[in-house]
Amino acid sequence: MGFETLATLECDGDPIQIGGRDKHSGKENPKSVEGYYMGFKMTEGKFGPSKLHVFKTKNGNTGVWGKTNLDSQLLQVKPGTMTRATFTGTVPSNKGNDMLKFKVEVDKSNTIDVEGVATSTSDDFNASDASEPEETDLNDDSSTDDTLVSEPVRRPAQPARPNLSKAQAFLGGGRKVG
Repeated sequence: MGFETLATLECDGDPIQIGGRDKHSGKENPKSVEGYYMGFKMTEGKFGPSKLHVFKTKNGNTGVWGKTNLDSQLLQVKPGTMTRATFTGTVPSNKGNDMLKFKVEVDKSNTIDVEGVATSTSDDFNASDASEPEETDLNDDSSTDDTLVSEPVRRPAQPARPNLSKAQAFLGGGRKVG
């Protein structure tokens, strides 16, 4: 048996925001992300704590900034499951700003092993956080200025059971899965 590289929640490149526009370039942010959901880690930035969700995609690990509606849905996804998160629009919040809405879809028959990803057993996520409407400026991607801090990694549920043939096909036959 040889050594294997452990899966991590490190991102290959800058994290992205799904939906809206990049306030610096004016270009539209991606509308969706698709890949194996690896889990999330907490970050601390100038606007307070945020979740950074990590997806293993064809282009490597992609970090996606959490939003209230997205966070609450991704907590239901077992790490290692093929997942697609899509920005669907906004709805007015009771505070006068718009709340971003997302659709999260999973393929439970398409999974990878993420057993090696560090996790925390503490349950720091308070379910009441998910019910708070999130106010946002769709042209504000200021969360990309956040600095990652050394916080324990948080993941929902138990990892899904791997389906290596689908994973290798998605990630590109020659890449090592896991």
